[in-house]
Amino acid sequence: MKMAFRTFSNLIAPIIFILCLTTNIVGYGTEYKYDFEPDSTANIDDELGEFKEFDANAEFESTDTTTWSDKSLRSESTCCNAQIEENTLFTSSFWWILGILGATVVAGFLVRNPTTRKFRIPFLLASIVFLGFYRGSCPCVISSFANTVLLFAGVEFHWISIVWFLSLIPITYLFGRVFCGWICHLGALQELLYHPGRLSVFTSIKAVRIMKVLQYLFFIVLVIQLLVQQKIFWCSIDPFLSIFQMMLAYNFEILSAVLVGLLLLTSLVSYRPFCRAVCPVGLVLGWIEKIPGASVLGMKGGCISCTQCSKACNAKAITRKENMSILNNEECIMCGECIDACPKNSIGFFRLSKRNPSKVVCSATLRDVNIPPSHTL
Repeated sequence: MKMAFRTFSNLIAPIIFILCLTTNIVGYGTEYKYDFEPDSTANIDDELGEFKEFDANAEFESTDTTTWSDKSLRSESTCCNAQIEENTLFTSSFWWILGILGATVVAGFLVRNPTTRKFRIPFLLASIVFLGFYRGSCPCVISSFANTVLLFAGVEFHWISIVWFLSLIPITYLFGRVFCGWICHLGALQELLYHPGRLSVFTSIKAVRIMKVLQYLFFIVLVIQLLVQQKIFWCSIDPFLSIFQMMLAYNFEILSAVLVGLLLLTSLVSYRPFCRAVCPVGLVLGWIEKIPGASVLGMKGGCISCTQCSKACNAKAITRKENMSILNNEECIMCGECIDACPKNSIGFFRLSKRNPSKVVCSATLRDVNIPPSHTL
């Protein structure tokens, strides 16, 4: 299954890259279709309605008029595929989000069984196809997080706009970060592009630390921007929108092209670089793994210091220090690769406690001197 996934990535990755580089040129020569019949009396201002100032809830709310303008072009008001019909309680966006959350719960059970863990690759492929290209990366969990921040700033919002992110908090507490490792189309695209062994510099412990610092910096900058401007600027330059919708951001074409190129190139040589160095949702969900009772990975005993777990962990949630493997559940995306790689079946699922903390070590030396295999560093 992994070989098939890698073969598929070898074929599709160059196509995605070429499409993203040429999409701005192609877009201007394309006739765009309407999802709804446009008003024949609408003037040119109505047809260019999508170029209005971005609304913090534009991803989840409809326009005030009954005439729908062309929603194919990327602009500051994009995330248009998740629009909510006016005066409608449960919309298509709601059912999509509900389905995503349901799939996340299912993945939480599947990862705990050695047979069903093999379904992770089909889950990731389905995520790319349906949440990525079919839905155009809308709705997006990052904009759901942003709307949650805007909630505390007193900005009006539609309740569906925060359901996704807030629901992931209890799901992560119960099952771990299975959304990141199994469902998220943003992470799935990066994993599709990743080719291990190209540049080892991105896999070093120093690189892991630098990426974590960058993630915190981006989180702080994003929150400040949201609180000060009280609108979601991220959707205007989101490189995933550009890739999945095959259209560079309107008014930000150069910046959008740079971000797309940077994302694609770094994803080739580093495992999920956006997830580990930028994504605010992954950062917050990692914090959930520090709450007592949260689902974490730990050691059942029997470690022989074979290093297979650290080699299998592309996310670098498991790193090596001298003769020890250090497992940091805050970075773990519950892919299950380390569990399958362990020849002694020493890694298992636990609830966070003093004996099974968020950060643990494993080594044959510790086991030999009867020190509990799971302890705080």
